[in-house]
Parts: sequence; structure tokens; C-alpha cells
Amino acid sequence: DRRRFLAGRKTPETRATMNNLCRLTRLCLWRGSQSRSQATGPQAFLALRYSYVPGMLEKRGPYREGHLKAIQVLSEQGKVAIAGAYTPCDGAVFLFHPDQITEEEIEAFVRSDPYVENGLVTAWEVVNYTAVTGTLLS
Repeated sequence: DRRRFLAGRKTPETRATMNNLCRLTRLCLWRGSQSRSQATGPQAFLALRYSYVPGMLEKRGPYREGHLKAIQVLSEQGKVAIAGAYTPCDGAVFLFHPDQITEEEIEAFVRSDPYVENGLVTAWEVVNYTAVTGTLLS
């Protein structure tokens, strides 16, 4: 099952967010391979993808601390594998450990995220993601 919310219909920004998830994964796998030997084997994640409003860097200031604090709490609980924004800052991706968090918990995080509450996220989607190789798989 895929759970999805899109403000309006698919936009170039939404498609770019989807493409950026693939780019982020390739970059993480490449960076990791520079210092560790390559591990293999599939690993499941729940991926949360955000699309941001134009000018996010200028608009996020008042809400950034609350946003980062909320994701840090989940990270400290062992629920977050990796999270971060794209460059340029037009969206973000969060990879969660599906054995540590449910889709409902992710959706609760989204609903309470200051970025979402204040209209800085134009679209979000939770999807199943399977990594099949790379040094981040350990």
C-alpha cells in the first residue's frame, strides 16, 4: 500500500522530488563506498518524501528548530536510518526502519511537523523502498 498526499496534481516539483530520492541514494552509497567495503543484500525502508515551497531556505527559519527536534527524537529512538534535504532545497527524504516505526507513526510525524503545519510542504508521500546494495546496508 502506498499512502500519498499531493496538494493539487502531480507537478514538476513532485516528479523532481521522486527523482531526487534516487540521486540521494546513489550519492550516499557512493560516499560510503569511499571508506568501507561494499556490503550487499536487500534492506527495506519506509521512505517519506517531501516537496517544499519555492524559497524554502528563506522561509523555514522560524520552524526549523521544531522540525529538526521532532526528527531527532525519532532518530534517537532508532526509527530513522537517514534524513535530509535536497540541494537545491526543493524537498527532503527520510528513510525509516520499518521494523521500528509504522506508517501511521510517520503520518503522525508529518501532521505535527512545523513545516507541514505552516504550509512549507506542498506534497508528501510515504512509500516502500528497498535498497539492494551499498555500504549503508549493514
